[in-house]
Amino acid sequence: MRGMKQLKMTRTVRRWLTYGCLTCLTGLLLLVGPMVQRAVSEVTPPEVTLPVVAAAPPASFPGATPDDGSTAADSLAKRVLLGKQHYQNSQFAAAIQIWEQLLPSAAATETVQLYRYLSIAHQDLGQWAEAERRLAEAFAQTSSDPLTQAQLLNTRGRLQFNQGQAEAALESWAAAATLYQQLNDAQGIALSQINQAQALRSLGQYRRAQQLLSRLQDQLELLDDPVLTVALKRSLSLTLMTAGDLNEAQRLLLDSLALAPDVETAAATRYQLGRVYEALEQPAEALEQFAIASRSLNLRTATESELAELRLLTTHDPAAAASRIMSLRSRLLQLPPSRWSLYGQIHLVESWRQLLSASSTFSSAAPSTARLLAQTVQQARAIEDARAEALALVALGQLYERTQQWSDGLALTEDAIALATPRQAEDILVKAQWQRGRLLKAQGQTDKAISAYSAAVDQLQQVRQDLVAMNPEVQFSFRDQVEPIYRELTQLLLENAHSLPLPQQQQPLRAARDTIEALQLAELQNFFREACRNYSSQSIDTIDQGAAVVYAIVLDNSLEVIFSRPDQPLQHHHTELTETALTETFTELRQSLNPAFLASESLPPSQRVYDWLVRPFETELQETQTLVFVLDDILRDVPMAVLHDGQQYLIEKYAVVLTPGLQLFESEPLTGKNLSLLAGGLTEARQGFSSLPGVAEEIDKIRQKVSGQTLVDERFTRDRIQTQLAEKSFSVVHFGTHGQFSSNFAETFLLTWDSRMGIQDLRQWLPQGQTPLELLILSACQTAKGDSRATLGLAGLTLQAGARSTIATLWAVQDRSTAELMAAVYDGLVNPSSSRAVALQQAQQQMLNSEAFSHPYYWSGFVLVGNWL
Repeated sequence: MRGMKQLKMTRTVRRWLTYGCLTCLTGLLLLVGPMVQRAVSEVTPPEVTLPVVAAAPPASFPGATPDDGSTAADSLAKRVLLGKQHYQNSQFAAAIQIWEQLLPSAAATETVQLYRYLSIAHQDLGQWAEAERRLAEAFAQTSSDPLTQAQLLNTRGRLQFNQGQAEAALESWAAAATLYQQLNDAQGIALSQINQAQALRSLGQYRRAQQLLSRLQDQLELLDDPVLTVALKRSLSLTLMTAGDLNEAQRLLLDSLALAPDVETAAATRYQLGRVYEALEQPAEALEQFAIASRSLNLRTATESELAELRLLTTHDPAAAASRIMSLRSRLLQLPPSRWSLYGQIHLVESWRQLLSASSTFSSAAPSTARLLAQTVQQARAIEDARAEALALVALGQLYERTQQWSDGLALTEDAIALATPRQAEDILVKAQWQRGRLLKAQGQTDKAISAYSAAVDQLQQVRQDLVAMNPEVQFSFRDQVEPIYRELTQLLLENAHSLPLPQQQQPLRAARDTIEALQLAELQNFFREACRNYSSQSIDTIDQGAAVVYAIVLDNSLEVIFSRPDQPLQHHHTELTETALTETFTELRQSLNPAFLASESLPPSQRVYDWLVRPFETELQETQTLVFVLDDILRDVPMAVLHDGQQYLIEKYAVVLTPGLQLFESEPLTGKNLSLLAGGLTEARQGFSSLPGVAEEIDKIRQKVSGQTLVDERFTRDRIQTQLAEKSFSVVHFGTHGQFSSNFAETFLLTWDSRMGIQDLRQWLPQGQTPLELLILSACQTAKGDSRATLGLAGLTLQAGARSTIATLWAVQDRSTAELMAAVYDGLVNPSSSRAVALQQAQQQMLNSEAFSHPYYWSGFVLVGNWL
């Protein structure tokens, strides 16, 4: 049988080489075998994430360097170093073979180190059981020598980290640092702490990672060790990149360039600097850095820089990219097979595919790209690197998908899944299961496609810490690589739901609702670049019997609405609607809310949105007091209060609430609580923003209703706000100041007298673990112009500030009307029988019925986000 398989493979190869036929590759690729390593990044190779420092076996091998000229010792040392050379070339199986052969003749001390090296190499092959066995043997044979113990703890931390156990890895690396401190080993301390920072990044704890590395930076400057200092600054820059502070990351890398002790260190730094410029959307500067780094004598640095340069040129100069494809392909194929060279081939095909996608030549060029990927698969199998093999199979399956060869593409994709599943390669599984779902859908196998998409979403939930810890390039592609998985699954679940009997609709409706809430959470995680707090899912039945929830979901050419009431089955309404029609209605509605237009001019678009979202469920809403909206896409920036049924505005019938999802906010009534207030704001023009004279009146009026502290104008500074929040727990914080909500984390801010406050500032200043902030009120902020996802910033500010709910404005409202509305809001908040939602509803009704401020501009832009009780 084995001979028959080999014969079949040979014939397949011959046919493929003769005809260049894409379909004929399937037989060849079905024969490859499993072995996969889990990595932190999604579809990009590990080199884009800072590797664990000092993970590779060191150049010096304790006890192996000959000091007496003996042939045996000299041979042993050379063999150890030969294994290290193989390792550094990512030829892990060859390194393992050499080190295994040395074990019988090695002394006790040398044996411990060999076991450690073997554990590291097995980790890189994803052979976790063997890696653990070798590490256990090293621990069993080692003495109480603290240096050796520290080295082994570092290796254990690496193993734990690579298996997704970031918290355990953090403990191991902290223990290693403690031993290095006992030895006064500054280098060991530094390397262990840099590793700890990597674990903290993976856990989404960027501030802790930054603080750790900043303290270490101060210590290293005293040691005057340029090698360690450059390594530290590069690690710190990566932390800052993933936390969104690209300018500071850039500054650190420029500092590193000035300190680089040699040309090759400088080249590696330039490569990372190029990635920062790329994230900053400065392609010319990025291309310059990649071009310089590509001249490195280090083959890996040079090749990776050329690939990065090619990726940028694909978008910004396709002609230049096309001229480089073939030469870079030839160079990659001439390299000895290694992990990074195989990843390079996969990345090259991706750039090639993007170039071809913009032209009509894809079909004719597909066999050439397939040929390269088939060679990548063969090389990966030869060096026993199943991760590269799985990635190449996924990429090849995608080529089959593009040429509509569904069955062959599915077979390759399922092979990749078989490789990745037992090795916990969740990042590959996300991409592969998504691809499998698309291929099954194309073949009309809807149930199996739903199962594949669901598996992809489950994997995304498992790797969400890793997902948000990715490099900025991957985060930047959230809308291309993550969001579509949720949306396509939701579309499959709802595709025929409206045609089913109500009992049969419940399972797909529940699944679609849960999927869209999971997408909202993933968006916020991507916005923060860290994982959100863990909340338990809550049913509307347990929160408020008088409320109903409307989930509005924007899909391709349709608007889907899922309606939920306590103790009632879910309901669904489907509207055929193009993206153009939705956008036109949204634009018309937002423009008509300008006071330059008559109030009646907003009625046609507001009634259309009402017909889409609310009218189908009017019968079920008869006993509802509060309408909770979980909105999607462009609808998030539509003020629901202004929807009109032809007779009344929505706010005249219901209290209106926005939430990204019921699981994200704690539910506890505000009624009956004694409110303590911190109120502050600006009345004068500051930092290029206009004056807000009505803020003084606003704060005076609310101080008459709730006791508390006030900070106005020159007292409304960052330091004073921080001090007040640190000294006392307030139930309500009210800021009347300019601010902006944006889908860009760094561009969501509140203006102070002397500076600005960001989301992280409020999170850091508000007491943690104490009574949570019940209500954050921001009375003069607005969503960023032209930003269709700006309310992410509003929801993000609410969550990160630890507030149960927030009242804010979608646009900058006239400050006199705001003072009136806010005074009415506090009348409701101090009323023991009134909820937060009702307090805002009554205030908006009061404005609507007033002579001066009845236009929707003055009242509809105020929204309540979060807990409404």
